[in-house]
Amino acid sequence: MSAFGFHPAPKPSFSRGKEKRGVRGKFSKETIVDIFQRDGYRCVHCGADKDLEEIPHHVVFKSQGGPGTVDNGATVCRTCHKWAHNCVAGRIWFEQFIIRLYGKLNGAEPHG
Repeated sequence: MSAFGFHPAPKPSFSRGKEKRGVRGKFSKETIVDIFQRDGYRCVHCGADKDLEEIPHHVVFKSQGGPGTVDNGATVCRTCHKWAHNCVAGRIWFEQFIIRLYGKLNGAEPHG
């Protein structure tokens, strides 16, 4: 018993309905390898095999609910990754790339 008669209620225990925000949409190590293997360890836009990003590009951005799945990732070089994020044409190109492979975009409607 405390000096002030304060008895805090125990913290409830329950399972989280969704993953924590920092985990949602992340690619697992296995998924990263699968994406790089699918793309032949080359940038899917320009074909470069040097200066590749360590993490594949999320075609549907994590901030928009894009999943961390193979059908939402693309191997990219640093230059093409910047292009994908900085202009609508880049974003549309990567969306069309995924649609050509899988017939649909996982997690969103296409922009074009």
